[in-house]
Amino acid sequence: MAGFLDWMEEKVLPPIGRVAENVYLQSIRDAFVIFALPVIITGSVFLIIANPPVGINWAPVHAWQRAVEPIAPMIMVPFNLTFGLVALVVAFGVGFSLGERRDIDAPSCPACWPC
Repeated sequence: MAGFLDWMEEKVLPPIGRVAENVYLQSIRDAFVIFALPVIITGSVFLIIANPPVGINWAPVHAWQRAVEPIAPMIMVPFNLTFGLVALVVAFGVGFSLGERRDIDAPSCPACWPC
């Protein structure tokens, strides 16, 4: 096992480290983590509210499903909105993150992306 770990440290980790240092990939990662993740979590909460986990054999969950069923399409509107905006949020987030990494005025950088 020690031989495998030594091989990984010598052969695999250096190229992966160089890829991880790429400014563009870091900006994409930051855009997803900083900007898109809160939007995705918010939309997911509405999805869970509109579609409760009915596989659980528990009376409150089934009551929740029956109570939410008539208004489920209205609850799905915020879910569809947030997941529809994810691409836009990521696009602006990548420009913003790249502007921060290049020491450019970050708030105006998504408008002129690529910087």
